[in-house]
Amino acid sequence: MKKLILFLLFAVCGFAAECDFTPVAVPESTPEAVSFYKSGNILWAIQLLWSLAIPALILFSGFGVRLRNFCQRITGIWLWKTALFALFFLLIVTVLTLPLDFYTSYIRPHSYGLSNQPLGRWLQHYLIGTGMSTGVGIILVWILYGVIRVSPKRWWLYFGLLSFPMTLFFVLIYPLWVSPLFNQFGPMQDKQLEQKILHLAYRAGIEGSRVYEVNKSTDTKAINAYVTGIGTSKRIVIWDTAIKGLSEDELLFVMGHEMGHYVLHHIWWGIAIQTALSIAILSLVYITGNRYVRKLGGWNDIASLPLIILLYTFYSFLLSPISNLASQKKEHDADTFGLELTHLNEAAATGFVKLQYNNLGYPWPGKLYMLFRASHPSIGSRITYFNTYHPWCEGKKGKYEKRFHAIIGE
Repeated sequence: MKKLILFLLFAVCGFAAECDFTPVAVPESTPEAVSFYKSGNILWAIQLLWSLAIPALILFSGFGVRLRNFCQRITGIWLWKTALFALFFLLIVTVLTLPLDFYTSYIRPHSYGLSNQPLGRWLQHYLIGTGMSTGVGIILVWILYGVIRVSPKRWWLYFGLLSFPMTLFFVLIYPLWVSPLFNQFGPMQDKQLEQKILHLAYRAGIEGSRVYEVNKSTDTKAINAYVTGIGTSKRIVIWDTAIKGLSEDELLFVMGHEMGHYVLHHIWWGIAIQTALSIAILSLVYITGNRYVRKLGGWNDIASLPLIILLYTFYSFLLSPISNLASQKKEHDADTFGLELTHLNEAAATGFVKLQYNNLGYPWPGKLYMLFRASHPSIGSRITYFNTYHPWCEGKKGKYEKRFHAIIGE
């Protein structure tokens, strides 16, 4: 009876199939969006080269060996020597990347009107983020070289396998402990909209969730919403910019898309794919770095850390099309899920038109961009898909329709 009542509420809220919608044209890019796209490609290339140059400079200049010797003079205890080297290395990287980080995350978004974050707030977030990443980095270096000490020839496999539980742990704690450090997570102000989202979540098969509204407007003008967490950390999160910038139907489709990620277990698939890629990348690091690492005293020498970082960054770039294409496939499946769940084709398309204008999106990026930079399908292809995918209008069943009926008709 409870599920029947929720189904009726769902229907009353206006989620019945709508087949007479007007197709939405993909808008042309504004000159500002074209500039943002092209300059972003240049900036991405500079960041990539700089991320390779820093560990290469530390490695080939011999500074890494001198830093190791310095740490050994301070303490002969492996645990503290490793932590000191990791700390100094990460601090050096932070200092050398600070100007680029400042331009990328503060100056550039402000110059394009995408951010309203005060400088003091940016600095606060930067210091918190840097402190946390440094602490996590030291722990990861401890684990890495602990594994190397135990298995000098198979460390790449074991550490790669460990990336699965470590990533899972981060997914569990991030929404509970990390995100609230940067923004306020509170209950939704619009209770009627909250009920519609919960009804949508129930139909999608997500029960026991809580909806949070986040004050992201203090930092950005971008629009976003997501479903995250596992078990008790499960939550539906909506940026206040999305509530203000999208219509109710547009927001409901976005939530249906995000619910698709959760129901289709994309978090688990994503972790599994990244684990497999980590093993592949680390194996390449081991194979190609073996000859040079002998000059440093072997992989168990902490001075090999810049070499590992350099090679890992390089091979991550080479294999990035694999993770990007896999991510694009998951996003496409979530789009399908959201359309079948809501039948809000026109709202989906108009919502992404708003996203394109609001975020200075470029609707048709080049092939290299899609391979090496894009984790999502292009905005143009998504709007086109929203206009054309509606099997229910032809009396056909959707890809995920059985999931909804199984939940409701139980």
